[in-house]
Amino acid sequence: MFPAASTGWYQQALASLLRARRIDAALAAEAHRANLRRGVALSAYSSWPPLYLELGRVYLRLGQPRQALEALEFGRSAGGAPPAFDYEIANARNALGY
Repeated sequence: MFPAASTGWYQQALASLLRARRIDAALAAEAHRANLRRGVALSAYSSWPPLYLELGRVYLRLGQPRQALEALEFGRSAGGAPPAFDYEIANARNALGY
């Protein structure tokens, strides 16, 4: 898969991406609250798909396909997702034995 020495780099990447995911969730929650104050039911905020694509890829490289699939499916559902999501979702499902 990848050299054992690179595991530390993937762990650092994961930590950064998880922080970015928390920021993304906070932005979405704030947009939702702001819309509720205005009486609007829909959120104007849409998550950033490339964040979830990279998160899924890092999870796959760390041997965590279930977490990868969750991140990838969320990112693809955010809209405007590139075709790379389908490829990486197939990789995650393959790793899970689907």
